[in-house]
Amino acid sequence: MVTLDITGHEISHGVIESSSQLSYAYSFGGLNEATADIMSVCIQDFAQSTGATPRPASFFPGSQMFSPSCKQPWIRSMVNPADDNKSWSCWHPSFDATWVPRPNGAPGSGGADGGSQYCFVDVHWSSGPANRAFWLMSKGLACQPGAQRRGAPEPIGIRKACDVWYRALTNYFSPVTDYYEARTSTVKAAQDLFPGSSKEAAAVAAAWDVVGAPDSPDGNGPRCDPGFAIDSSACPA
Repeated sequence: MVTLDITGHEISHGVIESSSQLSYAYSFGGLNEATADIMSVCIQDFAQSTGATPRPASFFPGSQMFSPSCKQPWIRSMVNPADDNKSWSCWHPSFDATWVPRPNGAPGSGGADGGSQYCFVDVHWSSGPANRAFWLMSKGLACQPGAQRRGAPEPIGIRKACDVWYRALTNYFSPVTDYYEARTSTVKAAQDLFPGSSKEAAAVAAAWDVVGAPDSPDGNGPRCDPGFAIDSSACPA
C-alpha cells in the first residue's frame, strides 16, 4: 500500500540527505524524522491546493492507510505526540544522552521486558517536540480556547510554516543541528522570509516555547506545556 503521506515522508528523507544531511541519532535524528513528517504535511497541503486530492493535509502521519475505526488510526501524532505512549511532546536533554534511565513502563523504558534503561531515545520518539512545534506554528496556536487572550500569537498557516522550515533546512541546518539550533534557525528563516514583520517569527518562537525547546546553548529554556492545544477538533473552522 502506498499513500501520499507515507510517500511524502520517505521522499523527504532524500531531500534531507541532499541538503542538511541531518544525522540519524540523538536529537539530530529526531529532527531528521520530524522534518520528513513535516515535509509530508507540506506535500499533502500542496496536493490539495492544486486539486490533486480533496483530502486536507493531516498532522497524523500514517493516517491515510488506516481505517478511522482503528483504535489508533495513525502512526504518529504531531498534535499530541505522547498519545502513542512512546513519543515525547516536550524537549528533554536525554535526547542527546547515550544511556537514558527510565522507570519501568515509562516512554523509552526499553521494550516489553520493562527494562530500566534504553540505549538512545528512538529518533521517531524524539521527533515529537519538533512535530508538535510545527503543528502549533501552523494551526495549533489558535486551537486552545482563549489562547490569544493569554498572549499566544496567531498561527501562520501551513504554507508559511512550510516555507520557514524548508528555508531553515536548506540554509541553516547541519548534520548536527540540535533542538536549540533548530529553534534559532527557524526563527531566523522566518525573519528572512518576512522582513519587517514580527508576527511570523513570533509564532515560530512561541511554538518552540510550548514544547520547551532550549532558547540558549546551555539547554535552558521555557517550561514545556504538554497540555496546550492537544485537541485538533478545537481549531477554528
